[in-house]
Amino acid sequence: MTSSSSLLNFNPVDHHHHHQQQSPQNRFPCTFTACHKSYTRQSDLAIHIKSHNAIREYPFPCALCDRKFARKTDLSRHNKSVHLKERDYACLYCDQAFARKDTRTRLV
Repeated sequence: MTSSSSLLNFNPVDHHHHHQQQSPQNRFPCTFTACHKSYTRQSDLAIHIKSHNAIREYPFPCALCDRKFARKTDLSRHNKSVHLKERDYACLYCDQAFARKDTRTRLV
């Protein structure tokens, strides 16, 4: 829990900066028009590029909702974060916890 004295010294800009420092800069940007995503690894960019395919298949349906996924790992991540509400990535500077490491890093 956050103490009242630490809340008085809380600076949201510094807090956001800390989260940004937790991961390396994304060096591999997507080159598709209107897509502003970028990745730290070229292999992650290659996987992302497939998401721009209009005829992409989604063979992994969620048993608990109507979502479908192209990769089994995406379905697993969805189940953990959405249905099981797992929050394994805690911030060291506040009381927030996140389902994904990249979400914690993007905290504003």
